[in-house]
Amino acid sequence: GVRIYKIFSRYQQQDFVLAWGELIQKKEVDSHYCLMYGMLASLLEIPLEEALHGFYYNAAITMVTNAVKLVPLGQLDGQDILFGLHDDILDLCKETLTVERNLVGLCNIGFDIRCMQHERLYSRVYIS
Repeated sequence: GVRIYKIFSRYQQQDFVLAWGELIQKKEVDSHYCLMYGMLASLLEIPLEEALHGFYYNAAITMVTNAVKLVPLGQLDGQDILFGLHDDILDLCKETLTVERNLVGLCNIGFDIRCMQHERLYSRVYIS
């Protein structure tokens, strides 16, 4: 989340963004990527379904890129996988808009834990 803040704050000098940056520096907030993405999409007035599509497509690209690097997959295989996910991502965007609020976030914990573990590995295949 801090990385996306650093990129965005170079181009958007809105009071809210600057105030959030001060909270980050004081370590008064944890700027998770999902939180930052949502705030910035809102500030840029990106329609919700389009913001979701961008978020999910970025997640898919990240996983496919990792697979291309770590599994014996070629670049074209990765592109084929992304192309094949197109309709699924559109469906996911629509389904997300109807999820019951008490179910939001239930599946993210495992990904977050793995990302934190990866950050502190002795040997890493590449820097993410």
